[in-house]
This record gives sequence, structure tokens and C-alpha cells, in this order.
Amino acid sequence: AVSGVERISRIVRAVRPFATEAEEAPETFRLAAGLRDAILLCRSTYRDIAVVELVATDPDMELCGPRQSFIYVIAEIVGNAAEAIRQCRKDGMGAIRIELAGGATGAVIRISDDGIGIGAEDLAQVFDPFFSTRAGFGVYGQGLAVCKTSIESRFGGRIAVDSVPGEGTCVTITLPAARRAGRAADAAPAAGPGDRTVADQRAVPARRVAAALGGPGDA
Repeated sequence: AVSGVERISRIVRAVRPFATEAEEAPETFRLAAGLRDAILLCRSTYRDIAVVELVATDPDMELCGPRQSFIYVIAEIVGNAAEAIRQCRKDGMGAIRIELAGGATGAVIRISDDGIGIGAEDLAQVFDPFFSTRAGFGVYGQGLAVCKTSIESRFGGRIAVDSVPGEGTCVTITLPAARRAGRAADAAPAAGPGDRTVADQRAVPARRVAAALGGPGDA
């Protein structure tokens, strides 16, 4: 059993990156590059569980804000997706798909998985502090609550979760502050095993990009 002291220590370690947000100076960065950094950061959580596919149909979107906070938010959500896949998949690799697209007023990021899914009753509480559908797996429920606070207070955005039990979950982040960049793309880190990255396709439909990669064809 996990002691109360260890439980508190784990929670402190989990939220520490977000606690320094007030000290992190805002900067302008490409969202596609931030997503790639997040994938690298949390690779150990999904490496043996799922293939992560990044599809950026509008890679010129920029955002001004605390870059590291954005990276930690995305890494937390990808980690949750990997855990959901681990719970229901006995063999083979699951799929985590990250889509970045331009919307009418900014950017839309969708992170979907083919994991165990979340029931309607639990879905209504996913942003409540200390609520977790995976208490038995050492997850203490701070992740999505802190992610929501960060997206709303630091970036002026919104976050929503849709899920179908047994089929998977999709987290949608809307960032109205994003705009299109007018400079050269940030350098992309090398993709590792299990990663599929298509981050600089201009005006290419997600369905065509996914088909070219041999991945899921749903846009």
C-alpha cells in the first residue's frame, strides 16, 4: 500500500512543473514544434504501448505563452492516453493520434487514443481535482485538473474530453490566441521508434497524410 506521505510526494512531483508557471516568461513558439517536444518528453510512457502519430495540417500556427507549460500539458494528456491503452490492450500496439489544425479563430489540437475509454458518469468529473478513473494504477487525479487550469489561465484556451467506453477518448484543446507564423519552421527533433511525425504539410488534408503513413484514415 502507498503511504500518505508517499502519495503526497508523488502529487507534488506531478504538479511541480506547473507550479513554476508564474516564473516562466512567455515566448512565441510554433505549436507543431511544441507538440514534437512533448512527444519526446513522454516517450517512455508510451514507447512499448502505442504508436504516436502527429499530423499538423496547419504547421505555421504560433502561440505566445509559457512554452514549457504547454509541453507539460500535452505530455500529461499523451501519458493518460498511453495508460488507457495499457489497461485494455493485451498484445500489439495501440494508437495515439495528435492533430493540429487551424480554426476560424485560432488553433485546434485533438489528442485521441483507442484505449479503454471513459464512462459518462466519470467523464463529468475528469477535471475535478483528485478525481481519477485509474486510482489503482498510481494515478492521483491531478493531471487533467491542472491541465485545464493551465490552458484556460495561461493561454486563454479551452479543453474538452469526449469518450466512448471500449473505443477510446479524444481530448480537444482550442487556443484562440494562436496565429500563423511568417518565419522559418522550428527545427524538428528526430523521431524515435514508434513515432510518426508529419508536421510541416501545408494545406494537406489529414486523411491523405494518414493514408500515406499507413495510419488511420479518419480525419
